[in-house]
Amino acid sequence: MENKDIPCLSMMNMYSKSFMPFMQDGLECNDQLLNVGFKTFMVGGTRWFVFKPTIHKRNWVMNFLFPLYKSPYNADTDIRIHSGFLASYLALRSEVHNVMQLSRRSTDYVFCGHSLGGALARLAAVDVQYNFGAHITVYTAGAPNIGNKAFETSFEKRIDHSIYYVTDKDPVPAVPPELLGYKRYPRIRLPRKYIWRFWLNHLPETYIQNLMERDASKEIL
Repeated sequence: MENKDIPCLSMMNMYSKSFMPFMQDGLECNDQLLNVGFKTFMVGGTRWFVFKPTIHKRNWVMNFLFPLYKSPYNADTDIRIHSGFLASYLALRSEVHNVMQLSRRSTDYVFCGHSLGGALARLAAVDVQYNFGAHITVYTAGAPNIGNKAFETSFEKRIDHSIYYVTDKDPVPAVPPELLGYKRYPRIRLPRKYIWRFWLNHLPETYIQNLMERDASKEIL
């Protein structure tokens, strides 16, 4: 696999040495309290931000904080965001902004992640675009819903390009439900790999297999 093919898979398995040997020189930022984090690195003139997926029981607690909360840095709008994801992103926000301040020479930015990482990538992307006016692309896999209709409308206006993958019968992208005020956003559907043990369709390995079969690296890079 060539290095140019690696970033599109990095959203699913961000610390796998077999997929990302060149990422070891990147900058890693973590919040120990909430066990969230990201890694950032350069590919050509593009800066990548790869956010950690759900890997700790604290992540699960935050994932199930469904109530919608107003944006603390854009409070005079109707935008509402998943309170758990918002708290997780705010724990990393200063580090994201620090990286942006040091990356003024970059002209393009990519934010990506699997599951929780995808939710944080979308929050970071719209925040960075609002504050830095950057050209941004977002890739996610198996990411949940994260905000109301006003949030999704704002996101679509600000983000240049986005691709969201979901494996058929993966339960995570269906939550939180729309009846709680969330707005679903369009995803590219990938074939299911498991019927009875449907939760396995959410695994990073399932997405990696699906994207490799689709040769998705050529599709999005």
